[in-house]
Amino acid sequence: MHKTKIATRKAGHRRARRPCAVSLFSGAGGLDLGLEWAGFEVRVWVDADPTCGETIKANAHHFRRPDLLVLVRDVRTVTAQDLFYTSGLRPGEVTLVAGGPPCQPFSTAGRRGGPQDQRGGLVYEFLRIVGEIKPRYFLFENVVGFFSAAFRHRPLFRRGKAFAAYTPEERRGSLLDWFLDRLCELGYDVTWGVLNAADYGIPQLRERAFVVGSSQGGPVAFPAPTHARRPWDGLRPWVTLGEALAGLAEESQVVVRYSQRKETVFRLIPPGGNWRDLPEALVRAAMGRAALATGGKAGWWRRLSIDAPCPTVLARVDHASTSLCHPTETRPLTVRECARVQGFPDDWVFCGPPSKQYAQVGSALPPRIGVVWGTQILRHLRGDRDAVLDPFRPLLSLQDRSPSRGVVGPWGWRRSRDGARQGRKEATAGGEPAAATACARPAP
Repeated sequence: MHKTKIATRKAGHRRARRPCAVSLFSGAGGLDLGLEWAGFEVRVWVDADPTCGETIKANAHHFRRPDLLVLVRDVRTVTAQDLFYTSGLRPGEVTLVAGGPPCQPFSTAGRRGGPQDQRGGLVYEFLRIVGEIKPRYFLFENVVGFFSAAFRHRPLFRRGKAFAAYTPEERRGSLLDWFLDRLCELGYDVTWGVLNAADYGIPQLRERAFVVGSSQGGPVAFPAPTHARRPWDGLRPWVTLGEALAGLAEESQVVVRYSQRKETVFRLIPPGGNWRDLPEALVRAAMGRAALATGGKAGWWRRLSIDAPCPTVLARVDHASTSLCHPTETRPLTVRECARVQGFPDDWVFCGPPSKQYAQVGSALPPRIGVVWGTQILRHLRGDRDAVLDPFRPLLSLQDRSPSRGVVGPWGWRRSRDGARQGRKEATAGGEPAAATACARPAP
């Protein structure tokens, strides 16, 4: 007769005194550092990039223990048994599974291959591990484009009146509906929505999509903002880039340099400006074919301002279309300056060559967001009623428009025990949410 193998506690492991978390797609460890600051104990990290594994181990002192357990493996090869054995935990002892699969397949700046992209398929692995471990909570993070992605991507050259109508799987948002259905089938009450890092005291306009689930106690409410572009009702003003970089002294800068051509162009752009500040005769030469493209192109030839939050920190800070040029010097932000914007401690070590260091910082979730979510989940765990979603009050405090899209949303909630019961809300251009609705579960 077949017997299910139950993981045993690896010799030398101690029992946790704090709620335990498992980190997937760990990267540079920004989310995990925040969860630790909030009160969790991250027991095991998983990432396929050896350089990220080195970075996490190099910062063990920030986790108050030297024995950080990092699995440098493709998550597709990792099982719950591996995670239980490595961490020393047993079934039922994992409070939280947290992570964000690679975002490129869902980013509106890329080709949006969706789940059919090899990296996009890692969404399935997140679901698999949550289903195998059965944590009390999970936290999933990705780019905002994840919410509008189709379950099955249709290439651009196959779109238009000459082609067949979209199937349900090819419609915008069908991936999210499928994802929510699978999580509800696993027994979770799920809440989903978009947060802007600037609304939580981070000097950066960084919007990210979050899906949080709870197996007990009802859906988890999204954390209330602490900052706003236009402060009101006790909220503080957004933190600026100048405030973030104040007092930073670097003995040896890790920085990429502009080419001579790019330096010549950037010298013509004032703080807070972009390609629109160039002489008209130079615009076409500097922009190339992008000059004919539609849209604001606000990121092209951008020099930062010390009086506003920094735009989203990306892996490439020296490209003409995504540049983060220093406000007063003609160079990109250094790795340490980008880390300041993200909220990492000044002694946080990033391993690897400069390109790898920039990629780790740009792909990380700000630790402060980890604190915000970790605190909210722990409040829910303790039974704090303010941390439980009330469907009859706004899920988010939508006091302001999104800086990049004019509206905040979509967001909503879905219960596990009754698949036909859900709330879906869309913020209007004025920033106020529409009323909650109950409707049948959409087809995937």
